[in-house]
Amino acid sequence: MSRRFTSAGAVAAASAAVLALVGTALPAAAATPPPAAAGTAVPADAAVIGSPQLSVAVADDFPRVLSYTDRAGGDQLLGSTQPVTAVTLNGAPHAVQSKGAPEVTATTARYTLTFPDLPGVEIDASLSVSGRTTTFKVTAVRDTEAFRVGTIDIPGHDLVSVGSTETGAATAFTRLDPDS
Repeated sequence: MSRRFTSAGAVAAASAAVLALVGTALPAAAATPPPAAAGTAVPADAAVIGSPQLSVAVADDFPRVLSYTDRAGGDQLLGSTQPVTAVTLNGAPHAVQSKGAPEVTATTARYTLTFPDLPGVEIDASLSVSGRTTTFKVTAVRDTEAFRVGTIDIPGHDLVSVGSTETGAATAFTRLDPDS
């Protein structure tokens, strides 16, 4: 196996998405989500990472945010509403699974992802929180002679979700990068 994309510059090139929640997430009227649609309920035992300003519930099956909670006001914003079951490597979708439970600290959740149809190919990824910023990073890619990872795409990896049925729901971005 080769260890590729382990430098800071390569990590950014491989995949990085940053979401900053500035101010309260939603007005108080929208703090409670509408009746749960399929896949939107946050499990009571979900791992939580965070900072003094922000609490972030994370999934144990994939590095995805389930919800954000502003610690000062209690306002909430949903993250991913559906599991991520495939990752596109080199333009082709491949089933993905977590190698085990994520390694969770107060501020970071680290995952190792495997691909049943690609023995030996693994991707390490993390979610971390600093202040009001949540960051997703691919931190390492281990590939094989038989399968070299050139590109990574994660369809359906929603770091934030706002449903049109949520009263007062709105999003604001200073910059939206379609490659993130």
